Amino acid sequence: MSDDALYALGLTPSDVPSLPTKARRKLSAYLLRWGHLDAARRCLRQLLVTHYHQVSVYDELAKAHLGLDDAERALEIMERRHALRTSSTSQALVARIHLVRGDVKAAQRISEELLDDNPESVMAWGLRGDVALANGDWTEAEAAYRRIESLNPTSPAAAFRLARLYQEQSNTDEALNQAQEAVARYEDRDAPVDYLRLLETLLRESDRIEEAEAVAQGLHQREQRELEELRLVLKPAEKPSARPSVKKDETPKPPPPASPVLSSSTSLTVNSEGPVLSRACPE
Repeated sequence: MSDDALYALGLTPSDVPSLPTKARRKLSAYLLRWGHLDAARRCLRQLLVTHYHQVSVYDELAKAHLGLDDAERALEIMERRHALRTSSTSQALVARIHLVRGDVKAAQRISEELLDDNPESVMAWGLRGDVALANGDWTEAEAAYRRIESLNPTSPAAAFRLARLYQEQSNTDEALNQAQEAVARYEDRDAPVDYLRLLETLLRESDRIEEAEAVAQGLHQREQRELEELRLVLKPAEKPSARPSVKKDETPKPPPPASPVLSSSTSLTVNSEGPVLSRACPE
């Protein structure tokens, strides 16, 4: 896709480093989720200049390059990331990059290492299944995906991966059943975009065109909704309006009453009620 999303938001890549953290993260997630990959790449490259210490920036930039079919560049970025810190999720991402590169053995080594570290990791079993699928070993792939279900019976990831497996086997009916199950497991939450796109594809392959169009329309509406939500996050906080200055009352005030002038025949005494003037009686 083009940079229309950035234009719609009134942004350029050079604006990104100065955005608040929440706004930056939502922007990156939006661009990657909806396929604005070149815009994401340019924004993240700009961000990396000032935020080179944040490993999440490397992960997202690698995903953008991977989506743009530049696996070699994605791998290079992850090597720089691992020079800072390594995690199981970053290793899994490197394995997926190797799969795209066609280096199945490198991906398999990583999946084995992850399973050795955590034999009950849903992510590691998913990666093992993906490696088997890339090898054309459907039996091992299904076994790995079923293992995810045994670890977490309500996992949408297991159903989604089984849908892809059955699609690979040209078993469209079973693939569609699993894709529908994967989406249904999100209940009242938004399912991932790639889950819904797989569902749309399988509905079209099953000649259920109206249902496929409904999914496509729902995706379009959701993207527009998220775009509006992002606009609100990016909107600069309005400065509070200055209070109008209060004009001073320039009406001249009357002068204070003049102090009484005492004559020689007048005296001033003070009682409990205040000063009292009294006139002396003539002798």
